[in-house]
Amino acid sequence: MDIRVAAGVYIDEAACRFSAAHSSGPGGQHVNTSNSKVILEYPLDAIKGLQAGQRQRLYDKLGNRITAAGMLRVVSQRGRSQWRNRRDAFQKLQDLLAGALKEPKKRKATRVPSAQKQSRLMHKKKRAQIKKTRSKNIGRDD
Repeated sequence: MDIRVAAGVYIDEAACRFSAAHSSGPGGQHVNTSNSKVILEYPLDAIKGLQAGQRQRLYDKLGNRITAAGMLRVVSQRGRSQWRNRRDAFQKLQDLLAGALKEPKKRKATRVPSAQKQSRLMHKKKRAQIKKTRSKNIGRDD
């Protein structure tokens, strides 16, 4: 079943590879005996509808999560059950992909208003004057 991540971009739930491991965190004595941490790996080649620029943006933003084999790796160990962590890992995958595919906003060039510059310079002069008066032989017996 295909799940929509962004406009025209879909992931196939069947392409997800889940594995489990011992989890840290809550669970008491049970945590030492159960594999509740879930590791989800998803091949980037299986993402449908990606354009070249989007693919490059994924590699730029999620590079530290991508293995040498081209698998996007997501880990979840929030919950105490493996089933809940599977759902959480899949949701994390969707959120990561949607966030990485979001088009960055163009920066608008701005400049500091002249009134603000003037105010800053006046404040600096005032502080300098205060410091200057402090240093004039106050408290010295020469």
